[in-house]
Amino acid sequence: MAKKWLLRLLALTMALVMLMCLCAWCIDPYMLYRVRDNQYLLNSRLVTPGLIKNYDYDTVLIGSSMIQNTDMQRFRDTLGGSPLKITTGAISLTEIQKLTDKIGQIGKAEHYYICLDQYLFAPEKWDDMDRFPDYLMDDNPWNDYRYLLGYETWMRFIPIDIALSGARALGLSLPEKLTRAMSIDGIEDWRDDWVFGEEATLSLYTPPSKGSSFDAETVLSRMKKRFEEYLTHLDFSQGDYTFFFPPYSALYWNYAFGAGNGETYLEFKAYAERMLLGYENVRIFDFQNAPFITDLNNYKDYTHYAPEINDRMLGCFASGEYLVTEASSTAELLEATRAQAAQLLERYPEIPE
Repeated sequence: MAKKWLLRLLALTMALVMLMCLCAWCIDPYMLYRVRDNQYLLNSRLVTPGLIKNYDYDTVLIGSSMIQNTDMQRFRDTLGGSPLKITTGAISLTEIQKLTDKIGQIGKAEHYYICLDQYLFAPEKWDDMDRFPDYLMDDNPWNDYRYLLGYETWMRFIPIDIALSGARALGLSLPEKLTRAMSIDGIEDWRDDWVFGEEATLSLYTPPSKGSSFDAETVLSRMKKRFEEYLTHLDFSQGDYTFFFPPYSALYWNYAFGAGNGETYLEFKAYAERMLLGYENVRIFDFQNAPFITDLNNYKDYTHYAPEINDRMLGCFASGEYLVTEASSTAELLEATRAQAAQLLERYPEIPE
């Protein structure tokens, strides 16, 4: 009797597990098996692996929060192609490399647009933060149970997705911020979460602390080594590459010079340009001395700029403005950036030097 009861309980449990797996497979909130745009609430950490595998793209835009407000329809209109934005908040270099490896393995991408943030190459301990689960990145179907039966799948995303589908079925109008969070083009877009302008930007500024030690030679050596390792994850025979240094505000450089790392970051940039110019099918854009970086109305903090700047950068990719044609010397970069920092102090005399 007990054996029969246990067998029935086992059969019922197995049936429930199979039913849960089937439901999760059908709803597929992480898009691991199919793509459904504008239907589910998207979390880039969880849906990006599925998008890389299943989305119809020939172009990838890869990077940090510097690219997250990019208007992907404007991207199509300006540069053509079928682009996919690859990003997550506070992305690490390890994560960028992992995603780039997967993109190369899938083999759909013909055009790469890659944001280069100098600070990603600087940490003393190489940043190994990796928030993209291996069971979503690999091609092993046997570990998909971690997705199909996962806590987040069932306790977070499936209930929300069912609620959103029900609201749409009832004809309810959803807030624009929410609909953007359901759009593949709008993934990680944060423009609605912040106020841009000089007042907001200056309110967040604190001068660097005095007397902090910074070993420029050691840091620069580490950055160069990390960049060389990063390049090994790119197959330059597979498509064409556009690298760009994003337009941090002149306030950032004012801080960096005060903290003692500004010259090191500029020397690293000169080194990276020399390295990249040695490859075919590579373009480099440097927006870090663009005139608009001294206007803090374009920013929300030291580095993060308004969506209009993302739009302007797309136009530059098409026109060639700010294209690097030969490697700038560290002295040239230093002179130009110091001049921008000086212009900033003239424009905002309340900023301490």
